[in-house]
Amino acid sequence: QPFEKILNNYYYIAENTSSWFAAMHKCREFGADLVNFETRKDFEAVRNNLSKKKCYWIGLSNLSEDGEYHSITTGLSPSFTMWNTNEPNNKNGNEHCAQLIDYSSVNLKMNDNHCLDLCLFICQTKLPHQINFVIW
Repeated sequence: QPFEKILNNYYYIAENTSSWFAAMHKCREFGADLVNFETRKDFEAVRNNLSKKKCYWIGLSNLSEDGEYHSITTGLSPSFTMWNTNEPNNKNGNEHCAQLIDYSSVNLKMNDNHCLDLCLFICQTKLPHQINFVIW
């Protein structure tokens, strides 16, 4: 899959939707993880490459025992978040995975949603992935 270099990381922006769990596994198949934004600069650089009116799974969930949002890559609390107003709200007690979503008046902010909903997703890695063949 084609990863694109944006600032200091490489990103894959999916063209097909999946659940948060399937997105996590797909990224790992690529040798990457669901995106974990470390800074506002990273967030805005990637956001500028995304389509509006879409949702994108990112690498945060509150599925851990403490109920707080953690990075699935590091296990730590996120160093940067851009939650929409009144989010995360765990609506109906079943929103445990984070996504970027375009609200009508807001340009792609974070929201918690049901992990089995279908969204596009963003994979992130520090290194480009390629396959090298050696022919003897």
